[in-house]
Amino acid sequence: MADRIPEIPAFWLIAGLSVGTIVVGIGILLLSWFRLARQKRAQRQAVDGHWQAVAALKPPSRLPEIIAAVLPLAVAAASVRAIQGSRNLLLTAMDLGDSGEKARFAAQALNGELNGVAMGLWVMPLTVLVGGVAVAFAVSARLRARGLRRAASLAARADDASGWLKFPGPNTGALVAGIVAFLALGFAPIARSGFAAIATMISHFAATTGLEPEQKGAILNEGLDRSSQFLDQGFLVARGGVLIAALIALYLAWQFSPARARAAVPGGARPVPDQGMFGPLVALGVIAAAAAGFLAARPMRAENQLPWPPFAGGERLLWKGGTPDVEGPDDLRPAPVIHVTPEALGLDGREASPTEIAKQLMMLRRNHGLFHPNESFDGEVHVICQSDTPNARLSLVLRAALDGRHPHATFGFLRRDEIDRPLLGHRWRNLPSAARTTVVATRADADPGAVVIEVERFRTCTDLSKEIVAARRAQHEVALLLPASRR
Repeated sequence: MADRIPEIPAFWLIAGLSVGTIVVGIGILLLSWFRLARQKRAQRQAVDGHWQAVAALKPPSRLPEIIAAVLPLAVAAASVRAIQGSRNLLLTAMDLGDSGEKARFAAQALNGELNGVAMGLWVMPLTVLVGGVAVAFAVSARLRARGLRRAASLAARADDASGWLKFPGPNTGALVAGIVAFLALGFAPIARSGFAAIATMISHFAATTGLEPEQKGAILNEGLDRSSQFLDQGFLVARGGVLIAALIALYLAWQFSPARARAAVPGGARPVPDQGMFGPLVALGVIAAAAAGFLAARPMRAENQLPWPPFAGGERLLWKGGTPDVEGPDDLRPAPVIHVTPEALGLDGREASPTEIAKQLMMLRRNHGLFHPNESFDGEVHVICQSDTPNARLSLVLRAALDGRHPHATFGFLRRDEIDRPLLGHRWRNLPSAARTTVVATRADADPGAVVIEVERFRTCTDLSKEIVAARRAQHEVALLLPASRR
């Protein structure tokens, strides 16, 4: 367990807040229980005609119940902030050009989000339960103390005081039952569906180990869909649970209402002095906060409901430069990626010279059997070129591919697809197409029947790409003839 702690975002903050919330909640619970016990003794003495103990009662402050209610919200806020930090890291990873850094940050972000949600689901039920019970005891202690003091003020008129003495305030058990009903019927289904969704995502992530990116995309999409179904079911059950809990709370409030009980006692129905506007203002504040939370959650709900476009294979190529405006007939399969522009060139997102590219490709060739023992080496490499790249620079990278024993150069063409997400904002991805070729140094190296295209005859990458695509659409194999080496 200890080795998993660094993978959980803000672990020590959330753990510290959770433990502190539980300790403080239990402290408020014990303090309120002590006050209720003292009130009970004073109530029995007043029934015997001894009002001194009731008169000595001091009305408890609202602060304990406020603290007990706010601390679980602080734990929830810390958990949400940690999870959102992981999601922001994922957005940062999506914009990185270096494939290695992108994979590292994306894995860290997804791992952090899954672990953060799991930890939040573990700590929230316990902190909310302790806080809810502590609030019920604190509210009961405060209101019952106020009711007993009201009875003491009416002690001179026994009939008026008897109702307040018998029923000074809300029944503690009824308050606890009402709060527990909301937690059990409203919060528990959400927590349960959250655990199921996290377990589903973890199992689907584990199932992608060793698979090709296209296969991973399908499995991850299935995991996201199933997780979303669990969450939707949980929220649906929670809505019904909240309605049932509200009916239970209304019944308990009516059945154990101290005001209704006092009304049945002679003199107990007399008007109560105005207690001020604090209570109504707090209620309005809670309603306003709930409404604000509902409105703030609408973009998140819309984000979860709006499906992502199907995986197309080019999302992993975060190329921002323009490629030739053509549509290739072939698929873009997993392979090393050479990028080339009039100003820069490199391999797999890292800048490199033609010589370095050839050496790195040769190393990949030699180590292929170690990393893919059950696959034959196909010598394929992708070439992503900016539209206006001159043929001289293009020839450099094609020769580097040939020298690195990757002669099968697949030209990739990326069409930018943009979308506006409700929460994540404006996003884009590359939709790929491709055209396969084989790089040759002489005409004699070309396969029989292949269309031989001389690279030096075309001024830019766009001109060459149009010729390649035309040949591939005519279902011809294409051999790219390099200019004679000047070395």
